Amino acid sequence: MQWSSFKEELMSEVREGEEVYVKVLYDEDPLEEELPSLNISFSLIRQKMLKYETEFFNYSTENNDEIMSHYKPYIYEFNFRKITREIEEVIKNNFTQNSWVKMKIYEDSFEESYLNDGDQIIFSGETIFSASPIVRKSCRLVFSPSTNSDPDVVDINKNFDKTRLDNKLRSVAFDVKTENRIKNLMPKKVDNGMVTIFNIGQGNYVELKVGGKVFLFDIGMTDNAIDYTSNRIKWNYEKIIPYHRPDAIILSHWDIDHILGVGFLDARHIYSTSLWLAPDLTQLRTVTQSAYRLSFYLAHKSGIFLVNNYNSCLYQSNDKRFNIYQGKGTSTKGGGNKANNIGLLIEITDVKFKTSFDTYTDRNDVTGNSMLLSGDCDYVKMPDSIQMKLKDYDFLMVPHHGADTTLPTFCSHVHRKTKYAIVSYGKNRHNHPGKKHIAELEKMFKVIETKGMSRYTVTFVK
Repeated sequence: MQWSSFKEELMSEVREGEEVYVKVLYDEDPLEEELPSLNISFSLIRQKMLKYETEFFNYSTENNDEIMSHYKPYIYEFNFRKITREIEEVIKNNFTQNSWVKMKIYEDSFEESYLNDGDQIIFSGETIFSASPIVRKSCRLVFSPSTNSDPDVVDINKNFDKTRLDNKLRSVAFDVKTENRIKNLMPKKVDNGMVTIFNIGQGNYVELKVGGKVFLFDIGMTDNAIDYTSNRIKWNYEKIIPYHRPDAIILSHWDIDHILGVGFLDARHIYSTSLWLAPDLTQLRTVTQSAYRLSFYLAHKSGIFLVNNYNSCLYQSNDKRFNIYQGKGTSTKGGGNKANNIGLLIEITDVKFKTSFDTYTDRNDVTGNSMLLSGDCDYVKMPDSIQMKLKDYDFLMVPHHGADTTLPTFCSHVHRKTKYAIVSYGKNRHNHPGKKHIAELEKMFKVIETKGMSRYTVTFVK
């Protein structure tokens, strides 16, 4: 195989009617009754890329130099125009969870989310491709059930079987040397620092400067094309984020809106210099192929350590001011799925917050001594030690973009609002943030929304 052609073929234009392989992902975690009960997504591989993907995931020491010098992880996903109960039934009746099927892609779409004429099923939505730059295109995917028995479909289901991928990833992603490197990188004491929450639309992206190190907590980006037209969001991704040089990247979890920004970061730095810490995705029922690509690549570069120490503190500075926790790791009935609740959380405590900046224009004196950055982990699935003091945090980055599926029932009415709840969200089809969630927060916090600003920064000293 000519690995030197990898980039050229990866970036080539998709042809009208081109065949693609589609990984069908759905996870039956009921949410509220009025919402669809499946978390549905499609991961894509172009037919011309299958040979590279197969060899990469069958990585061996015999050809690793050639593979690693040319291969780069990329994101290729399909977003439905709208997920309805009708689509749920179509997916459940025609596809097996985690199965690969073959479809044809056409770069246009229509008002309905799907059509089913008996001979074929047509899905309407948008593809998200991120290798650098990020490309969004309206499209429709056409599935003919007769292709399920094609030999290439049988082969891809064998080669990319979830159990097989999980076993291969476990063999390389729990290296003790990498874990020790990450431990040594963590701040030993906290004298001062700064936390910046960037407006990247529907997603999370946080920069922490603490203990002389730079950390990124999630590297998300909106998957909505309208969001990305915002001048503030474009400024962040074109003028600020490409120049970040993190010592470590900490992923709260593996959802696309928390990793999609990887295409804007300096690949030479984040894949060769930065260390990564993330939840163990092999514990999940469904995983996007994009997340597998990134995790496998980092594991082969000895740059990532996966953790599954649920309901615990993973790392703590000597002065106990900087702490990393992991959620309880189980689904919430009526709330978030396991992918959210295995998430990592960061706590900064016993410091003095001094000032906050809204898009570098408004400076405010602030008070308080603790902050919690929570990813998408439901409140009730946060570690016990965190739950005990949720109402005591002066700064709270609200979990799951303020979804109503997790509510801050710990909030109580206070007369003087000196606490701040920051909600990171953008244009989305999930109705984030939820009205119930915001109403509860407003009992105790001044609610700050990233939508409409560029970034929100808080400084602190010990």
